[in-house]
Amino acid sequence: MGPRAPDSSVAGRLAALGLDAPDDVARIQRILGDSPTPPDDDDAQERLRLTRRAVRHLLMAACEKQPCAFVIDGIQWADPASLDVLSHVVPWVSEAAMLL
Repeated sequence: MGPRAPDSSVAGRLAALGLDAPDDVARIQRILGDSPTPPDDDDAQERLRLTRRAVRHLLMAACEKQPCAFVIDGIQWADPASLDVLSHVVPWVSEAAMLL
């Protein structure tokens, strides 16, 4: 048999980036609409905190393997929740090989 094809599922791609914390993977899957699991019953503040953490962990994991550049196109149309998550990630940029 030849080499196995990489796992193209969201969870597989996150694992390939080094993000393997189950809570973070589940949160990213929900953000991307790739989870049959309904959203958590946590309150809005807790959901926002967990989303911020999951996105930060995802970006930091990607940058541990190699330097990364993230381009945000159309930020002028971003919704408040996306801007909030982005503003939470920005202070961490200096701790990673990341260009945002």
